[in-house]
Formats: sequence, structure tokens, C-alpha cells
Amino acid sequence: MEEQLREVSYLCTHCKQAQRLKIDPDLHLQRREIGINGLATYIDIHGDEEDVHGVKLSVDANFHVRTNSLIKISRKKQSSAPLIPIPGMKIKELNTRHTWHSWMRLELESKGGNIKFVLENDETDAKPYKEQEYKSSIGAVTCKIVHVDDPYGDSDELMNNTGEWITVFIKYLELAPDLHVDLIPEILKFIDDRAHFPPTYTDETILATLMDRSAILIPYRESLQKIARYGETIRVPSVDSKDVANIAKKLSTLEQVKMSEIQEILREFMREGALEEEVIVNALGYFLLIQQFETKLSFVN
Repeated sequence: MEEQLREVSYLCTHCKQAQRLKIDPDLHLQRREIGINGLATYIDIHGDEEDVHGVKLSVDANFHVRTNSLIKISRKKQSSAPLIPIPGMKIKELNTRHTWHSWMRLELESKGGNIKFVLENDETDAKPYKEQEYKSSIGAVTCKIVHVDDPYGDSDELMNNTGEWITVFIKYLELAPDLHVDLIPEILKFIDDRAHFPPTYTDETILATLMDRSAILIPYRESLQKIARYGETIRVPSVDSKDVANIAKKLSTLEQVKMSEIQEILREFMREGALEEEVIVNALGYFLLIQQFETKLSFVN
């Protein structure tokens, strides 16, 4: 899988440092923008506690960066009222159906006590490999992980890939001014299911959008209408194919939708008994993967 990703390199015009972006070459060449004007737009956010900034890149069909310009990143505003906390919950209290495969224990905490919870398996045959701590660039989010000893492959590779995913996750957890707290455990399941492979730029976009309650999705309506017609033949992990078709049909009727509205809008279009957050994360993750939306993150101006 690693060999299938392409690294796009560029020199940041702001910090004057060489930066690299991992993109899926097939998805890049399928981007609508490539077909229209030969350039696809990407946003790369990087930096440290002193200076987090974003760069807007235009990448051509040959994976060359044609333009590279600084954009404004809005720092997360600290509120006197904390977000809904998740105090010390174990995985059995969040979702009894899931067994974590990429870690034995994950402890997530944000500065100020906004979010703090623990995910771990009650019973598992997995053995601990290494314990590592990951911190966001601004320093507001810490994630401690006990990695598993992978019996079927390279434990170092799994640990490194998981670390890349978690680094992306906590970056956007820190940047989003209004978090979609309800979806965080399901987003971590989304990561756990994919952590054997490194994250691409598209994966980053999916995580950033799902966590940002103020993000705006602008559906490509004609394309979603086609998915609605044939959705029952589409296989999306943990989502009933009828739900895929129903959600695509509903989204195809909207001009735009905020992530803060997504649960209320889609709830009635899921079959009875479906796990709401799981369906939203996996269905929207799939639609974002196949480029069914234009996305606008609240902290990118």
C-alpha cells in the first residue's frame, strides 16, 4: 500500500521548510478539478506551537505543485464553558461490539478538561508492544497509546502507521473550534479499521470534516442521485446498503449542509436499529472518499 501513495513535495512560502503531502494517485486523477482545469486544490496545515499555518496547493495531473499560497488558520477559541465531557469511559460503555486491533489502550485528553476518555479492550489475546505519547502541534491535545504486537505482520509498521493516523486526528481535534464530540469514538473506530495503511490527504480531509461541527458540505447532487439509484449494490463497511442509498438520496436534495445538522437530517433515513454515529461516520467517510462533496472547514479562511 505504501508504494501506491505519491508524495507531493513543496517548499512552504511561509516557513521556508520542505513539506510533503501523501495523496492517492488514483483519487487525485479522478478529482473533478483535474478534468475541468488540470489542477486539484489541497490544503496542507503544519507548524508548531508558535506558528501553525496553512498552505493552499494546486497540483497538476503529473503530481507537480503549480501554486503554493499561504492561507489563514483560525486558532481554536477557548470557551469558559467546557464541551460535553466523556470522563474516563471504557470501550464497553461506548460500543460493546468493537474490539480494538491497532492498540490495547488509548487515552485521549485535551487541555482544560474538555475531553478525556479511555478506550481499551476488556479481554484480548493481543500482547503489548510499545507505549507512546502523541501531542498536537499547539500542545492542547495528548494521546497515549499502548500499541499491540502484531502477530500477522510488522509491529513497527503498524505502530508507525497508527501513529500517523493519531497525529492527524489530534491535529484536527485541536483546530476545530466546535467539535463533533458524539462522533469521536466512531472516528477512532474508523481509524482502527484502516491503521494497517498510512493515511492519505483524502483520509485527512475525512477526519477533519467529520470532527468539525461547523464544517460545510456542498453535495455534488447529480452524482449522489446516481448513487441513490444504485446504492443498494454498494458495499460500505458497517452500513446497510439501503442506508447508503437513502442517505445519498437525501443529501442529493440539499444545496449544502453543516456537520452540526447531519445527525438530525439523516436519522430518519436509517433503518431501524442502526447505530446512528457509526452509519454517519462510515457513510459520509465513503462519500468523501469518492469525492461527492465540496468541503469547507470552519478554521480555514
